[in-house]
Amino acid sequence: MDRKPVSVKSYANIAIVKYWGKADAERMIPSTSSISLTLENMYTETKLSFLPEDTTGDVMYIDDELQGGKKRNNQGQQGFRSLPY
Repeated sequence: MDRKPVSVKSYANIAIVKYWGKADAERMIPSTSSISLTLENMYTETKLSFLPEDTTGDVMYIDDELQGGKKRNNQGQQGFRSLPY
């Protein structure tokens, strides 16, 4: 089982013209074109790493600062926990 950390960078994207309808819904062909702008220097970076299997809880860091003491329903962490890895 590969438990290496994963890092993803997601760039901000501004839709200037969006798709409006489908010319062919079966083949997923839009009826109009789309124009968007991706901002090279504006992004979020997310890193996910696995804790040892005997760990009894989750930890979360934002900007390298441990987050704690906040009660929240964290569906994202629950989703990762349910993966068959």
